[in-house]
Amino acid sequence: MQAESGHEAKVRISKEVYPKIIGKGGAQIRKIRDETDTRIDFPRENSDSDVITITGRKENVEKAKSMIEAIEKETVFYFVSCSHNYNCFLAVYKCLL
Repeated sequence: MQAESGHEAKVRISKEVYPKIIGKGGAQIRKIRDETDTRIDFPRENSDSDVITITGRKENVEKAKSMIEAIEKETVFYFVSCSHNYNCFLAVYKCLL
């Protein structure tokens, strides 16, 4: 795979979704990269950024972006607040298959 760098898109995706985008052993992100012939870069682990950069031909970049956004939409987030004056929130997410 050799992605052309003619077009670049930046997409803001919650970091909690990154494991689902990457997939087991990197299988999901490899599939997206191979199917779209794009370069997909995640922010550094210690970065505050949540922006993924996709580079390649315009139509391929748009397809990769759509695939990533679809994974995010398939991920459901549940927020449950604690009761009895406990100042806490429990965030649980469930990835739909």
